[in-house]
Amino acid sequence: MVTEDKWTEIRLEYATTGLSYRKLAEKHGVSFNTLKARAKRENWVKNKNGYQAALTTKTLQKAATKASDACVKQLVKVGRAAEIATSVIEKIVEDADQFRRHIVTVREGHGYGL
Repeated sequence: MVTEDKWTEIRLEYATTGLSYRKLAEKHGVSFNTLKARAKRENWVKNKNGYQAALTTKTLQKAATKASDACVKQLVKVGRAAEIATSVIEKIVEDADQFRRHIVTVREGHGYGL
């Protein structure tokens, strides 16, 4: 006689693996017909599909969160670089002589690695 705990184990194994009813019956020493009848009565196929759909949703959510986190980190880096560039530009514009020297340097190809 198979205990309820054993049936729970078999049902969970069916939902989480690709094993057929026949393979599960052989593996757990249960009659194929008994397993098949119980699976039908308890809607194992429906439960397996629901489990797999929930697992897919959770996996996609994790992937989206990971991708989102990576984008946020990149945007933070770009934001910091923009703040630094803005600060440098503001300093250049505040000092007219420095601004003219900067324009001449860039125009003549001595700035920005030109």
